[in-house]
Amino acid sequence: MKKLRYLAVTTGLFITAPALAVSANDSIEARLSALEQRLQQAERRATQAEKRAADAERRAQRLEQRSERAEQQAQRLELRTARVEQQRAQPAPRRSPPPLRRPAASSSAISAI
Repeated sequence: MKKLRYLAVTTGLFITAPALAVSANDSIEARLSALEQRLQQAERRATQAEKRAADAERRAQRLEQRSERAEQQAQRLELRTARVEQQRAQPAPRRSPPPLRRPAASSSAISAI
């Protein structure tokens, strides 16, 4: 009986072992496929993050250029304001009165001389 039981168990193992191996291979392949999909998704997310970072860098450069231009405009405006204030602070130059005009001599007055 022991031999019969041993024979039944070993025969069963030989029959089920390949089925278990196929099942294990399928499980490994399923896991590998899932890992590959996750890797592809991670790569897509990384690519998108790189694009967003590049866009943010361009926006930062544009903002920096705008702020530099605004600063230059502010400096020019300060200079203009200072010049205008200096001009207002100085008294206006007095004009000398126009020269007196002598009445034009008439031709009869000239001939009398």
